[in-house]
Amino acid sequence: MKRLDVQPAAVLSMILVACTLTCLAEQQARQTEPLRPELVGVLLERISRQEVIAFELLCQALVGPQTTLRAHAATLLGDTGDKRAIPFLIDALSDESMHVGANYLDPGDATTRHRANKALRKLTGQDFGFVWNDPKDDRDAAIQRWIAWHKNNVQETFSMAARP
Repeated sequence: MKRLDVQPAAVLSMILVACTLTCLAEQQARQTEPLRPELVGVLLERISRQEVIAFELLCQALVGPQTTLRAHAATLLGDTGDKRAIPFLIDALSDESMHVGANYLDPGDATTRHRANKALRKLTGQDFGFVWNDPKDDRDAAIQRWIAWHKNNVQETFSMAARP
C-alpha cells in the first residue's frame, strides 16, 4: 500500500474547512425561508402522489407554516440519504408542534421532532437518546448531543480523507 505524506498544515487546513462548512450548514438551516403558504397544498398533493421533491423545497417545508407538511418533510429528508439535511433536521428537533386528528400507530409520528429524530438516525446510524415526549430539558440535552456529534463528525470525515 502506498503511503501518502500529509503535512500537518494540510491537515489543519482541512479541519478548518470542515469547521467552516459545518458553521455554514448550521447557519443555512437557521436562515431557511419557510415555504410560502400558497405552496403548502401543492406540496402536500405532490407528497400524496409520492413525487420526488427537491431538497430545497423539503427544507423550506420543514420550517413552513403547516404542521403536517413539516412532519412529512422531516421523513422525506431522511429518505433522501442527503447528509446536507442533518443541520435542518437537528433544528427540527426543537419543533414543539403536534398535528391533531391523525391516527398513527406510533403517536410520535404526529410530531415533526419525532420524525426528524427518526430521519437523523436513518441518515447517520446514530442515536443520542432523543425521545419526542421527554421533558423539554431532556430533549434539549439530546439536541446538544446531536449538535456536538455533527460538528465532530464533519471534522472527522475531512480528517480521515487526509489519512493514508
